[in-house]
Amino acid sequence: MTPLENAIEQLDGRIAAIRAQLKVNPPKMAALQSLIQGSVLTMVNEGPLALCQTFLGKSGEVQDEEKLNILRQRVQEFIRVSGFAIALNKSIITAEYLPLQTV
Repeated sequence: MTPLENAIEQLDGRIAAIRAQLKVNPPKMAALQSLIQGSVLTMVNEGPLALCQTFLGKSGEVQDEEKLNILRQRVQEFIRVSGFAIALNKSIITAEYLPLQTV
C-alpha cells in the first residue's frame, strides 16, 4: 500500500466512525466528543490537516492523479460529516462542557 492509499484509508476510517456516531440515537455525548477530538482536534497523530499538506500541498511532484482526486473527495466528505458531528455535539452539550465547545 502506498502512502497515498494509506491516507485515503485513514480518512475512510474516520468518516465511517463519524457516520456511525451520527446514527446513534440518542446521541452519546462522550463518545461523540472523543471522536471529534480524535478526528478534528488531533493532538497525538497529525490527522487530516497533515494528510492534506503532505499530498495536496505538493506542487511539481508527479503523483497518481486518480488517487489524489479520491483523496480530495474524501477530505470534502470528512469536512462535511465532521461539520454535522460538531453541530450535533453543540446541540446536545450540557452547560458544564460549554467552555470546551469554544476551543
